[in-house]
Amino acid sequence: MRFTYAYISYKEDVYNQYLKPCLDNIRDEVDIITKSGLKPSKFHNEVINESPNDYIIFSHEDVTFSPDILELVEEGINDNPNFGVLCVIGKDKTNTNKGAVSSIYRNLEFCDPCFFVIDKKNNVNFDEKNFDGFHFGVEDYCLTLKEKLGKDTISFKIRWASDGQVRNFRHHSYTCKTVKYQWGNYQHYKHVLKKKWGHLENIKNF
Repeated sequence: MRFTYAYISYKEDVYNQYLKPCLDNIRDEVDIITKSGLKPSKFHNEVINESPNDYIIFSHEDVTFSPDILELVEEGINDNPNFGVLCVIGKDKTNTNKGAVSSIYRNLEFCDPCFFVIDKKNNVNFDEKNFDGFHFGVEDYCLTLKEKLGKDTISFKIRWASDGQVRNFRHHSYTCKTVKYQWGNYQHYKHVLKKKWGHLENIKNF
């Protein structure tokens, strides 16, 4: 099983500090696509169109993970044939953040975009029209897969917010630490999400 690994190039120093050393461990086993100057939904769709592989790993530049990450991704795919998105953290039906754990798979409503995996064979694109900024495009994608195809958003069996050589992942949250959480047009796109998916109980209360 071969993967495409895709990320938006944003800050070289952040990439060099966090993602690069981890990506170097798996570089020979993945096809890498990176671009700059694109909003996430447009970037995700371009990668879907260009990826030579069905399974695509998307991540931010400010993440670190253990060298066995591809084994974990493949295990998650094989163990969850109805997955739409595999991820490391997301929200459940009560809109509570649930990070991945190494013992179980969690079924979630949608995921955080810091690290997630999709199957391009699902033939679902990201909504560039409504989510043309930096927020909620991935959450919308998860909800679309569930509503259209009955596909689930599921967390990996990996230790969230942990470091080490085995089953570990950490999101260092560079942007949130520098410009705070809910930065930019966060509230606008949250309103767009609620307007589009307001028929879902968890989104009504989101």
